[in-house]
Amino acid sequence: MNTLLWRRRIQFGIYRLGPMGIAGLALLLASVALWLALVEPAQRESLRLSNSVQARQVQLANLTQSVPVVELSKEEKIAYFYKSFPAVNRVTEQLKIVYNVAGENSLTLETGEYALLQGETDKLARYRVALPVKGSFQQVLAFMDAVLKDIPSTALESASFKRDKVDDPQVEAKLVFIIFVEVQP
Repeated sequence: MNTLLWRRRIQFGIYRLGPMGIAGLALLLASVALWLALVEPAQRESLRLSNSVQARQVQLANLTQSVPVVELSKEEKIAYFYKSFPAVNRVTEQLKIVYNVAGENSLTLETGEYALLQGETDKLARYRVALPVKGSFQQVLAFMDAVLKDIPSTALESASFKRDKVDDPQVEAKLVFIIFVEVQP
């Protein structure tokens, strides 16, 4: 009898709510379910990430306090700068990298022009490498980008592109790279 009484009360409550009340109750229940399913886990994840960031900041602060910073003199900084460039006798290694990168980008390099440019008082020599390249425009751009990334002491002096027809997928490019090398006294 007790269940029959509760069933009648629920039916009467639903009748009193009407269609709008039922829709509102359904929206309320849906929003609670949505909050439990999405917002609460996102808040927990945000708190976890915030705690992780704070822990990393503490670790970083401890590291910076424990590592002594050595201040270099101006001459030492300049010497360190020049030592970061490859020696002039390592140019062949740098050129192998260029040719390997060309192979990775499915390009064949034809005969190039190579010249060592150096002044009497220069501490850095410039090894000028002019390469004719044939391939798609994307291949040539990827090749240029990879050479500059793989050999940090390299600069692109010039690049010229030529296409026989507008819709031709192949381009002929002449790329001129400068490889900076340290002159050994």
